[in-house]
Amino acid sequence: MKFLLLHGLAGDPTNWVETSYILKECGHKCFIPEIHYFNSNFSSIPDLAANILNNIPNNFLNEDTIVVGNSLGGSIALSLGENYSKIILVASYAKTSIPGMGLKLTTFAQELSRIFHYPNKLTKNQRNTYEKLWENITSRDNIPRLNRIKRAALSFDDEQYYQKLHHKLQFICGGNDQVSPLEYFNDLKLRYPSIELFTIPDCGHAIPVEKPQELANYIIMSTEKKYA
Repeated sequence: MKFLLLHGLAGDPTNWVETSYILKECGHKCFIPEIHYFNSNFSSIPDLAANILNNIPNNFLNEDTIVVGNSLGGSIALSLGENYSKIILVASYAKTSIPGMGLKLTTFAQELSRIFHYPNKLTKNQRNTYEKLWENITSRDNIPRLNRIKRAALSFDDEQYYQKLHHKLQFICGGNDQVSPLEYFNDLKLRYPSIELFTIPDCGHAIPVEKPQELANYIIMSTEKKYA
């Protein structure tokens, strides 16, 4: 099985390194494109998804590939969903959560405590990486781009994709996610019973970083179910 792994706004391809390593150890193939949220000229999430398609190898654009998106990357995964047999949304960005995707807080420490359930467990390198990302996202030069991304995220009609693709959807949520609260996805499951919903306890919004092994286990289980 092949996996297309999409990172979120406050992240990069390295977020997926540990999970992808586990998947590869089990014989799967992974492709992790770098999503240039701030460098790309786009006005909507589907536009951004179309740009990303140009950088995906042809062998990751067929039915034996599963698309997996974390945070805002989940919205991109939905946009690409018709190309794939299954869509796994990991702590997907939910418009019903606190507005602004957590980017209106005043300090890096506050933001880190919202993204991670246990921010003190981050390694020094992980913390430094997130601090650089934070500085980049909140820099004066990037404010106009950030506002454009916010508008694109808020205008994205995820409901139409849920209606159309619910039979392909699996959600993996952090039990303590403050950015995309679990309650929203429980409600979504009630409206679309065919959606699969799994929860990883003691975990926040950055599941691929906090719980890579548990995440890989759920992804592998999904693959096994698909071919059972």
